[in-house]
Amino acid sequence: MILRHTGPKSEIFDPIFTESFMVGNLGGLDATATTWFGDKQVYVHLINLLPITSITETLFDQQFVAGQYKSIMDSYWETEMAWRGYLVCNHAIIDPAAAWMEAKKLVSYQLDSGISLSQVLYFIGTRPPNLPQYNVTAEDSDSSCSANPQCAALNLVGDCCPANSGVFLGCCR
Repeated sequence: MILRHTGPKSEIFDPIFTESFMVGNLGGLDATATTWFGDKQVYVHLINLLPITSITETLFDQQFVAGQYKSIMDSYWETEMAWRGYLVCNHAIIDPAAAWMEAKKLVSYQLDSGISLSQVLYFIGTRPPNLPQYNVTAEDSDSSCSANPQCAALNLVGDCCPANSGVFLGCCR
């Protein structure tokens, strides 16, 4: 476990850190519950989460995030869009389905330059184990074979793009 992780059972740091689950700055004999760029708790948590990679969930396991997320979840709508991508990834560790719905509300070009909407969606979609299947097609698209010229030319009927099984046939544009 990383030294910056704390939590209610920590015997290393003062109560201010155990209540917030995270140390912001740690160096020499100093430990603070803030960052150099702000004192919002969400900043402290998310700066420690960076970068979002395949190892993130190993460093921040589900048990830790379940407690930690409760201490920052109320700040979601107060958090700048630049940071929300990271917050959504953090949430995906404990609730990928809810994080997916949050990710759909992210404004791609307003995210921090260290993360993209594609990266957020990939991270959510690869959370183990046995995640629900997500439909990433346009919600207003017509899946019928007749709505897709190449499928219609083959005289296919029903749904093709995707078919009822969720598979996109080769005739889909």
